[in-house]
Amino acid sequence: MDSPDITMNHTQRTFFQHLVTLQGIEQNLDENCTTSITDPKQCIFPQYLLKYITPPVFILNSAYDVYQLIEKLTGMELVVMIVLLVSAMLTCAGTSVSSDDRLLVNMTVVHSTTVLGAYCLDGSLPAYHIHRGFGAGARNWLLQFEGGGWCNDIETCAERAKTRRGSTRLMNKLETFSGILSDNPDHNPDFSFLDNKTKINDGPN
Repeated sequence: MDSPDITMNHTQRTFFQHLVTLQGIEQNLDENCTTSITDPKQCIFPQYLLKYITPPVFILNSAYDVYQLIEKLTGMELVVMIVLLVSAMLTCAGTSVSSDDRLLVNMTVVHSTTVLGAYCLDGSLPAYHIHRGFGAGARNWLLQFEGGGWCNDIETCAERAKTRRGSTRLMNKLETFSGILSDNPDHNPDFSFLDNKTKINDGPN
């Protein structure tokens, strides 16, 4: 952005004005912007240009980058670029969680509560997601009450009934347990990955 630095000088402005001159792109800047400002080169800054942009706008940077990779890089430059791209992809792949590593938990609908009159806000049966613990965590429980605010009158509860927090019909049938609900000790080192883990939504809160 074209803002003054701590010395109150427009250092960035000077740099980008030189860039516009060097690349000869002034004639490609928006004419409405360049005719409305003292220095047309300032139209390279979004704060001056944005009000003159109308859709559709096509961003060509990615396509141009691909063109440069194919047409402009040769020999050692291309080899270095490919090595950097592959390294970046391998690094990102190593830190991501594959679908095989995810803990997917089915929804359990509670049918027996109809005797007690326990229903969700829209009248659907209550439900929860549970992943049973094992070993030392078989008798320990970690409960996650999904929040999202309260409903405290007919109007707000009627609105909440139209969301997954107020209706079993709108809940995810299959829930991904991650973070403190993960059973992977590498992903969940701070909480016991052996424990029984339950995700509960009690409707009103």
